[in-house]
Amino acid sequence: MEISLTLEYTESGNLTERLNAVEQAGIPAVNLGTSQIRDLLKSGSQETILLSEQIRKRGLAVDWVHAPFRIPVIYDASKELYHVSMGALKSTIDIAAVLRSATVIIHAMNPSFPPDIATQPYIAQLIESYSVLVSYGHKRGVKVAVENIDEPYSFPILQALFSEVADLTFCFDTGHAEKYQVWNRYIPDFLHKIGSLHIHDNHGDDDEHLIPGDGIIDFTELLAGLEANEYEGYLGVECVQRVSDYPGNYQSLALLIRQRMADILASAQVIKN
Repeated sequence: MEISLTLEYTESGNLTERLNAVEQAGIPAVNLGTSQIRDLLKSGSQETILLSEQIRKRGLAVDWVHAPFRIPVIYDASKELYHVSMGALKSTIDIAAVLRSATVIIHAMNPSFPPDIATQPYIAQLIESYSVLVSYGHKRGVKVAVENIDEPYSFPILQALFSEVADLTFCFDTGHAEKYQVWNRYIPDFLHKIGSLHIHDNHGDDDEHLIPGDGIIDFTELLAGLEANEYEGYLGVECVQRVSDYPGNYQSLALLIRQRMADILASAQVIKN
C-alpha cells in the first residue's frame, strides 16, 4: 500500500513548492483539503486545469479532495442554504473530475448541525442528498465518500447512509475514531466500504492531526484489515501543521511523513505493493 498526502500538511511553501516536496519525498499521490477547494471554487475553470497539469507533470495522482464543510447544509431541504450547498458540492465534484481525483469527501453535517440530526426527517434528507451526489459523481467518474465525524451522531447516520445509498463509500478518519473511542463501531464491520482514508494521530482527547507515530494510535489492526480486505486505495495521510503546530517546513515534513509511514507499515508487517 502506498500513501497519499494532503497539501495542507504544512503552512510553509507555496503550492508549487509543496508539490515538488511531495514528489521529491517519493510520495505518489496528493490530496486537496478544503482550503484548496475553496480557492478553486472561487476561481475560473482554467485554474483547476492548470493545477491538474502541475500535478500530472510531476507524475502524481490525486487520491481525494475534501469538499468545504463549514457552510454546506444538506440535511434539511427547508434551509435557504440547501440548494446552494448542493450546487457547490456538485461543483466540487466537477473540480475533482478535472483533477482526476478518485474521491470527493462530503461531510453529512456542518459545525452547526442540530442536536437531533441522527433522527428523521434529517436522515431521510441525507439519504436523498447523498443519492443525488453519488449519482452525479458516477456521471463524472468520481466516487463520493462520507466520513465519520462527531459521535454519537456519525454512527447512526453512516449506518443509514450505507444501508440506503448504493455505491456510497466510506472515508475512515482515524483521529476522529480515537478521539471518540469508536474504532469497534466501524472496524471491521465497515471495512469493505472504505474507499479513502484520513490517517493522522492524536493523544485521545483532541483532534490534533499529528503525524502518525506522534500520538497514541496503534494503526496495526486497521492496516492488517485493509490488506486482508485487498484494499486497493492509498493510505491518505491527513496531518495538518496549522492544527497540530508541529515544527518543520514543506521539505522536511514531507520526508518525515514518508519515513514515518514506511516505519509503521513495516512494524505492522504490511508489505507495500
